[in-house]
Amino acid sequence: MLDAEYKKILDEVLDENRYFCLATSDTKWNPWSSPLLYIKDEDYNFYFLSHTLSRHCKNIKENNIIAFSIFDSKQNLGIAFWIQAYGRAEPLEDVPLDIKEALFKQVSTVVTSREYIFHKIKIDEIFLPDEHRFEKEGNIRKSIKIR
Repeated sequence: MLDAEYKKILDEVLDENRYFCLATSDTKWNPWSSPLLYIKDEDYNFYFLSHTLSRHCKNIKENNIIAFSIFDSKQNLGIAFWIQAYGRAEPLEDVPLDIKEALFKQVSTVVTSREYIFHKIKIDEIFLPDEHRFEKEGNIRKSIKIR
């Protein structure tokens, strides 16, 4: 279960940022990275809306294993904070109304004027930098159990 300290940090980063960099690959493991708007629910499932013919949507149809990172590129050097995660993406047909409305408010009409699809990402593992381990072990990531 997510402890209170890391939940606070995680929520702060997620609430202050709007984009994640989604990494997908096809069945031959050819990688592709896409900056996309996201929202999350209270269970840390992530949602995005995208053009059905986009490369990342095509990749997800073939291979639904994904990874993403979230960061503020304007952070000061040396004290940057980020989130990295991996999980599985699935297309959503029955999109909860609150998720649908929240995504529609964020995306460009360019996206919604074409054929689009909603996706849900269920996180398998999420990582936060762990400043207490920078000097000691050299491992600067801490795996956070969401569920």
